Amino acid sequence: MAFAPDQWEDTLREVAAACGTGRAQLVAFGGPNFIPFNRTNDIDPAFITDFPQIDGGSPEVNWRVACAGAPFQLARETDYAEARKRIRRGVYDDFVSQFDLPYGCQCVLTQKPGLMIGMAVLRHHADGWSSSEDCESFLALAPHVLEAVRTQLAIGEEASHLLSNSLDAMQALALVLDGFGHIRSITPAADLMLRNGDVLRAYGERLSAARIASDLVLQKAIADILSERAASARLILQGEDMTEVACHLVAYPRREHEFGFAPRILVLLKQPEQLGASHAEDLVRMFGLTISEAHVAIAAANGLSREQIARTRKKSAGTVNAQFKSIFRKMDVSREAELVSFINRILR
Repeated sequence: MAFAPDQWEDTLREVAAACGTGRAQLVAFGGPNFIPFNRTNDIDPAFITDFPQIDGGSPEVNWRVACAGAPFQLARETDYAEARKRIRRGVYDDFVSQFDLPYGCQCVLTQKPGLMIGMAVLRHHADGWSSSEDCESFLALAPHVLEAVRTQLAIGEEASHLLSNSLDAMQALALVLDGFGHIRSITPAADLMLRNGDVLRAYGERLSAARIASDLVLQKAIADILSERAASARLILQGEDMTEVACHLVAYPRREHEFGFAPRILVLLKQPEQLGASHAEDLVRMFGLTISEAHVAIAAANGLSREQIARTRKKSAGTVNAQFKSIFRKMDVSREAELVSFINRILR
């Protein structure tokens, strides 16, 4: 049996019919409420949209997931009954009751850390339990489905690498994230930035920011794009030494036949240009700062703390503090954050 990626509905319908019922499901789990792929033929759309909302990927909620075993290990109604005894919450019972799909059989097709792809046939009360013949037909079809899944995963991997190669040719600071938020490919320039780890770093397969506050912002932006709550995000991320990196995240269109490994987010990185001596001269001319005060103001706008400014300029903390007071007065600002924002607006 051929499993065509652009004909999920028809193929799942054929799988279901061969197993004596009307519905089959192909689903990928990346976590309790992260379901990068979920296709069930001839089903109420709410079955798909509500599934992540109930943490449908959690074995503590979903007794079908709790029955997941090794690849091609069959689970069926008797296993579901045992799993129900271990799950105290009735959320999934209510869910399957709503759609009248309490019976069926299933197996895992492939799994790796952070990913499980499985297939199931779903049966109504009127269909009754799966027969031995139904289960045999299901297991006979599963290897053919797996071959199509592997092909689709390979296509997703290749798409990520082709995109990365194109960006590398342009010497871009760029990464490609897949549907799980994992780094699938990265240009050498971006890889070097992550290895330095001053602002961004790779934590396992995940992109993370060095500072906790910046990482919270970054992870939210990634999650929003993966869940399609946003199509893009522009962030300024700061490192421990106040170094900044501009981060632009852009979503790729999601195709229904993907399993999570295809490109989902393009991350473009850019280190903001540092202000220099010519900008210090602009501050002298525009606001009457001394050249020393102007260099202090420029250093602050470039992200240096007062302690770092004192150290790099070989001045005492008292001298630098006095210079800031003079700068505030001449530029009509009241605090350092206001000064930095003002300089960046007029000079960058």
